[in-house]
Amino acid sequence: MTVHLKPITLVDWLPCLRLQVHQSQRRLIAPNYVSLLQSTHPRAYPCKICASGRMVGFLMYGEFQYREELRWFVSRLLVDRRYQRRGYGRSAMLAVIERLRTQHGARAVWLSYSPDNAIALKLFHSLGFEPVGEASHGEILVSLVL
Repeated sequence: MTVHLKPITLVDWLPCLRLQVHQSQRRLIAPNYVSLLQSTHPRAYPCKICASGRMVGFLMYGEFQYREELRWFVSRLLVDRRYQRRGYGRSAMLAVIERLRTQHGARAVWLSYSPDNAIALKLFHSLGFEPVGEASHGEILVSLVL
């Protein structure tokens, strides 16, 4: 499964806003309009997840302040409901991990997710992320040492 992470441009905003998860997943991830607004942060990298020339999801990563140090975080991962369960989320995570390691020299990747999100738990655990504590809003904070 090959995906490409491409920068989100203004042209991509409307198609990105149309991406949706299943109804039961909506409480587990921020709405896309919030993500796009947050993507204006100067150290945020919003990406569209593309497969076979189509936008199948959204991913955002960045170098953000956490407890007095800058850390590389994957702050969003969303695969549209029409493309879920095809390996796109896993492929996108592998691509961003490689990008952070090779292009940004990251020594670790951090992210957080809702403890109710069993799919995220399974994915991140299978990629080697380890729990390191609790993040804001009761989310589980995990990291992967590169």
